[in-house]
Amino acid sequence: MRVGVATSEMVEIKLVEVLKLHGYCAGGVAFAFRAAQEAFRVLYGDQPPIRQSIRVYTSVHCCQAGALAYITGARTDFGAFPSQGDLVLLPEDEKKYVFMDKKTKSLVTLRLLFNPHDIFSPIFKKIRKDPKEPTFAPQARKKLNDAVQAYIYGPVENLFMIEKG
Repeated sequence: MRVGVATSEMVEIKLVEVLKLHGYCAGGVAFAFRAAQEAFRVLYGDQPPIRQSIRVYTSVHCCQAGALAYITGARTDFGAFPSQGDLVLLPEDEKKYVFMDKKTKSLVTLRLLFNPHDIFSPIFKKIRKDPKEPTFAPQARKKLNDAVQAYIYGPVENLFMIEKG
């Protein structure tokens, strides 16, 4: 996806770069990456968003919040110029992301139809319980890869309910 760092400069953020930030949770990161793509489509159409002009509210406080912070530049009060809380953590039971353009106050809400961690937590627990079990690793890898493909390329209505305004 392409985002602006100023009105005259553009950068492209790729999923692989966001994955490097978090390190291992490809499912959650891919899910958040797709959420940002869909939110930007609604808020900005064909125009790329300007990083640091977006406030993100998330009820998912893990790799997904980190991915959204990386993509949008939203932070929680650190850095050379305080962000005044552009990454806002909502109660987990709200199960949503909200993206708001700070200048126009336009916003889009993506209600999560599920949380990828509910799918992957049992897999990671089983691997951690017996990391030497070689027969489970290929199954886990396949499930993870299939999920990432579905999050990036699957129908949006399988992932989120999108509400404008």
